[in-house]
Amino acid sequence: MSTTPAPKPRAYVYIDGFNLFYRAVRGTPYAWLNLEALCDQILPQYNVLKVKYYTAKVRSRRDPEKSLRQETYLRALRTLPRVEICFGTYSSHKVMRELAKGSLWKKLREFLGLNSGMNKLVKVYDPKEKGSDVNLAVHMVNDGWKNLYDVAALISNDTDLQEAVKIVRNDCGKLVGVINPSQAPNPDLHKEANFVRQIRQVQLASSQLPNTIAGTRISKPVKW
Repeated sequence: MSTTPAPKPRAYVYIDGFNLFYRAVRGTPYAWLNLEALCDQILPQYNVLKVKYYTAKVRSRRDPEKSLRQETYLRALRTLPRVEICFGTYSSHKVMRELAKGSLWKKLREFLGLNSGMNKLVKVYDPKEKGSDVNLAVHMVNDGWKNLYDVAALISNDTDLQEAVKIVRNDCGKLVGVINPSQAPNPDLHKEANFVRQIRQVQLASSQLPNTIAGTRISKPVKW
């Protein structure tokens, strides 16, 4: 007599987009990433119902086409039925910063025999992405209270999300997994999770979108 296998536990995946990009993707040929395929590959024992991707629309003075490449990628992600994009904000303000130790200004003062004192202050642009980590934490806790998942999987290496992981595990009574995008694991975040996985290059390579999305005019940018 055959028995019906038990259904897989329901999973929601919460992706810190900037953390994923800068920790695992930047400098690789894998930026055209299919988030659904990646999550299914990392979490084969779970039924991934939703992938929430937290990001902000970027602006770059050095690379004006950066925002166009990002928008192309976001359009591609919107063709994936289980992906939901959640936006924070991205801003860049002029601030005063001290030049780092060992800078040319410091060396010049030493060469001239002048008192070292404080390094020269310079005005720089300070880009910041705001709101995404707060949105992610609130959504993960709220979705847990609403019983939308059995397992929450977090793709990030950010300590700021540690408290949300603790609340979901201890108060919502859900399993929480941390999927680490970095080569330098965050022990403070990992100790709060029920399980930890590492994103590997082979998983990124095998989770790429097609160069042209079927039924659309969306194509992979020539460069990133």
